[in-house]
Amino acid sequence: MSSWTYRLVPLMYVIGWVCMLPATSAAGVWVESVVTSENWVAYACQEHLLSRVCDLDKDYPDPGVLPAVVSVGDVVHYRNSRGRTVAFTVRAINYFVFDRDSKEPGSSKWPSGKKGETLCSLFDTASKETIGRGYASRILIKECQERRK
Repeated sequence: MSSWTYRLVPLMYVIGWVCMLPATSAAGVWVESVVTSENWVAYACQEHLLSRVCDLDKDYPDPGVLPAVVSVGDVVHYRNSRGRTVAFTVRAINYFVFDRDSKEPGSSKWPSGKKGETLCSLFDTASKETIGRGYASRILIKECQERRK
């Protein structure tokens, strides 16, 4: 995938002079903890001279297990697709339930899903501006659950 995919504004795609809302917005709720699943992917973002580029770091079929429960402040360790161990500090967690089927093909920023399915996004920054611009490294977990205290 090209790096422009990661720079889309989260709630709308700009096409020429027209703004169109996607079938599912990236709203969700900010939570402190989630129960994970085995269905997850990681995207690592790195600074370059004048930009920040995000690439697939661990795909769904790659081996790897997350802790059963992840909370803000936890450090998650996983092995990326190049065989290196990565330490990912969770600074923010977004929990989203699809309110309808998403017909668009999924992307790294926002995968597709069916009505009622859940998606948790773990971010390496607490900055909502950085997250909204798509510049934050992230772990996306399908079939997760919000953990209530």
